Amino acid sequence: MDACEESSLEDVQRVFYEDNGIPVETIFTEFDPKPIGVASLAQVHTATHRATGMKVAVKIQHPGLQEFAAIEYDLFRISVMLIINP
Repeated sequence: MDACEESSLEDVQRVFYEDNGIPVETIFTEFDPKPIGVASLAQVHTATHRATGMKVAVKIQHPGLQEFAAIEYDLFRISVMLIINP
């Protein structure tokens, strides 16, 4: 099975606030708590943009991603070095 784990609505709202400095409700009149897609780095929700009334897709990174990005980069760098200089 290759399905990715879904982040909770509370985590999504927190990440949105941390990234934008405002709550989800400030930008969107509707925000579907159920994502339409979940991947390893982020998930996508549908929403209605408050100012335009347009239906939009909102991509939110999973919480803790930045913490693990540095670790993954280091592992990648080390792997490349081992390939170049075995």
